[in-house]
Amino acid sequence: MLKIIKMRYFWELVCLLLFLASCSSKDSNFYQGYIEGEYVFVSSPVSGTLEKLNVKRGDEVKKGDLLFVFESDLERSSREEAEWKLKQSQKLLEDAEKGKRPSEIEALIAQLNEAKSAKELAEKEYLRIKNLFESKFVSQNELDRASSAFLQSKEKVARLEAELKTAKLGLRKDQVEAYQANKMAAEAVLKQKEWTLS
Repeated sequence: MLKIIKMRYFWELVCLLLFLASCSSKDSNFYQGYIEGEYVFVSSPVSGTLEKLNVKRGDEVKKGDLLFVFESDLERSSREEAEWKLKQSQKLLEDAEKGKRPSEIEALIAQLNEAKSAKELAEKEYLRIKNLFESKFVSQNELDRASSAFLQSKEKVARLEAELKTAKLGLRKDQVEAYQANKMAAEAVLKQKEWTLS
């Protein structure tokens, strides 16, 4: 029995020594285990001719590193085209909001003044013919012609006044909105072309 107790103490002492030996205070830079690499397949969202390759197989890269460069002549000209289309849509929108040119408005004013003069003359002629008709010096046909000329000149004045008012307003709201939509579409195309170029 004494032998069993001694054997037990012996094994307890061996375990204690092994435990103490494993608890050293030395820092070690070595760790056991497995590391799995994450494989990344790099590709471009657009096609093109490769102009420059900045990395080789197995090189370490970081997020944001420039890996390759495409030939960009076609993309540059495409972006320039988008810029010109944007400028065109901006100018069309500005033109739509302005209304007619000052010279066109002046021409309408001149036509309106001419029509007003013609209306005054037609009104005087109508009143003169009407007095003559009441005195039985002219026929009903003459009175009808003078009345018709007066009404036509009156309608022409009203039409030219409406045209002048419309010319000063510019385009209708829905047409201006259509030009605004074209401008926004051109801006979106330009952004896409700039993204492709970068």
